[in-house]
Amino acid sequence: NTALLYGSGYLTSLGTIPHLVDRHDLIFADRLIHACMLDGARLSKAKLIRFNHNDPVDLQHRLEHHPANGSRRLILTESLFSMDGDLAPLSEIAQIAIDQDAMLMVDEAHSMGVFGPAGSGRIREHSLQSATTLTMGTLSKSLAGYGGYVCGSELLRRYLVQTSRSFIYTTAPPPAQLGTALGALEILENEPDLGTRLLEKATHFRKALHSHGLDTLQSASQIIPVLIGDNHSTMQIAGTLKEQDILVGAIRPPTVPEGTARLRISLTLAHTDDDIYRAIRAIINAIQS
Repeated sequence: NTALLYGSGYLTSLGTIPHLVDRHDLIFADRLIHACMLDGARLSKAKLIRFNHNDPVDLQHRLEHHPANGSRRLILTESLFSMDGDLAPLSEIAQIAIDQDAMLMVDEAHSMGVFGPAGSGRIREHSLQSATTLTMGTLSKSLAGYGGYVCGSELLRRYLVQTSRSFIYTTAPPPAQLGTALGALEILENEPDLGTRLLEKATHFRKALHSHGLDTLQSASQIIPVLIGDNHSTMQIAGTLKEQDILVGAIRPPTVPEGTARLRISLTLAHTDDDIYRAIRAIINAIQS
């Protein structure tokens, strides 16, 4: 119901997770969570247990295998995964958290501004606010600013104000950056269909790639990976595209698992239909050649 601002999304994770659990407790984390959540988990010194990506059955099994026995248990996941572009089964995970009496923390960094009413994220889209202990995100990405935030109860906010080291011992986000974020939020409120329009563009982009046999994994968002596999080939293809003024990320291990090097395409509404058509053709030609 309330929020607390941090200097960045990374600082948000480091400043919250170690204050929810400690060395006596357990963390259950999706295998593909962002590095900031993983580092926050390690900093807490809680026992870290990884469950298979987007697999509620495996999560349930691991929670049952590691009962609380007086310890706190925290589940960590993202609502939209940054390298695969796929969506977490939030409703199932939230129900498991309730049934197992575990806390749930969800990173909405990449879904904020795109999913949910007026871009408010997937937690609100699925009405899971009461089932989620806290959500975190960033003022960059869709809001085009800088900073991070965590949302939760008023009691939790007051607790973090008194204990969170990355909140207490660092500089607050500059007013100009906060003004940028407030302006972006106002745009989202006034144009609530922006996310839907972006997702429609992404669907068209994926279908075009699929029609030429390219693998976009389980992407269901504006983040579209194109699986290449080999690191050298991924770099070569990205370089070829850059020569044509098409910028895509060449993502390799350790950011992604071995053998899954990929191009990472991140669409925005600034990309015109002509831009998208040209990018599709260039990507297909670069890979097939």
